[in-house]
Amino acid sequence: MNLKALLIALSPCVLASTALADKLYILNTGSTGGSYNAQTQAWAKDLGDDYEIELIQSKGCEKALALMSRIDENVLTMFSGNWVKREGCAPLMPTEENHIYTDYKIGLIFSRLDSTQPLLENGVTVAFNGDRKNYIEQIATANDIELFPIEYKNSKEIVLAVLNGEVDFGYTDSAKHVWKNLDQLLPHYNLSGETLDGVPSVAEIGGKTIAATVNFLYFGHDKETLREQMQDEMGKPESAIGLYHDGQKGLRSYLMADPYTSYQAFVKTQ
Repeated sequence: MNLKALLIALSPCVLASTALADKLYILNTGSTGGSYNAQTQAWAKDLGDDYEIELIQSKGCEKALALMSRIDENVLTMFSGNWVKREGCAPLMPTEENHIYTDYKIGLIFSRLDSTQPLLENGVTVAFNGDRKNYIEQIATANDIELFPIEYKNSKEIVLAVLNGEVDFGYTDSAKHVWKNLDQLLPHYNLSGETLDGVPSVAEIGGKTIAATVNFLYFGHDKETLREQMQDEMGKPESAIGLYHDGQKGLRSYLMADPYTSYQAFVKTQ
């Protein structure tokens, strides 16, 4: 049988396989250039053998919910732990019913590698984003000093501000840009309750320990099957999601834990 005839003979089987595959909508609720996008792209690649994938950019809760209202089911999406009290996000809140797994992103307090400025000294400037101003002020109060928090848009801008000498220190929940620039930056404290890669906990200076979470949620008819498939993919050598996690220093994933433990990893940060 020649190649053309072989393709004609196989095509009905290929079409039937595609038709039988469930369609899975994967919604990226972050920016198109951020870590959420990288994770959803990885899952779209890894789950493509089991599902007909449609990857949709849907930045923010309101846009995601508007899109979901037009989709019957089979939606995999993401929820930041920082959105718990954000207006319009309540319908997308993680519950035991919709929760697939949680990732912890451990933040850092850091400076330029060549800086000799102590953190615990009056007048020190600290870059932050989101709602973390109060956490910096808590460190100042605990040490009877005056720190000056300066707000930036995101973690990338915080890193650039430290690198450019605009501020003395940076405080970020998402530390991937810090770890990528260790030739120029020095982590002083991490925001978890334990030592991380030799970096002491912020609790040692009276700071509040926090863990920013990324939570995967599923709205559909067979969550446990999808979770098992995601666990299988994570365990495969050279899987896209495995490579993503390997490249994220300071990230701890609860996908391989049982569903209850993974959900509690989110709940305990609230």
